[in-house]
Amino acid sequence: MQNTLGFLLDEEVKIVAEIDVLQVINGFQVLPSQVKSVNHLFRRQPYIASKFRINNPLLKTAYMNVLLSLAETLRLPPQKISDSDLSDTETTLAHMKIIGFKLDCLEEKLGEIKEKKAKEKAGKIKIRKTEEKLKDLKHKCSDLEAQLETEKAEVLAASAPLFLSDDDIF
Repeated sequence: MQNTLGFLLDEEVKIVAEIDVLQVINGFQVLPSQVKSVNHLFRRQPYIASKFRINNPLLKTAYMNVLLSLAETLRLPPQKISDSDLSDTETTLAHMKIIGFKLDCLEEKLGEIKEKKAKEKAGKIKIRKTEEKLKDLKHKCSDLEAQLETEKAEVLAASAPLFLSDDDIF
């Protein structure tokens, strides 16, 4: 990657360029910003690219970028990964395995994320149904309380003493 800046100084054109030098790790050219991630990947999974047979350096770099993107996606919290992203990730993992990457660790992580998301969805459905039941029960309780108050008022009225005057008898 290269950033270039030009300017005029004392009637001379000065060009300042910043060049990122690619580093080679296990046969893959990577940017300096990726060195730590790639080293970590190969430390944790030394055989991850043992069956990868593509020799074209540009393709190797592209596939390493895809691999790093997959790892980055799978590091996200499950709630931040959409179902579409999960599907894309699963498809990409399958392709990466076909071309020779050993990605059992990423497949396992994907399985865990899918399981968590499925549990989350099922839990949300249960919560919604329970809230609906609770709302219905609260409505029934409210109706029963109103009915109870009416019945108490009727019993109170029925048990009230009658005061009779002499005029009521005759």
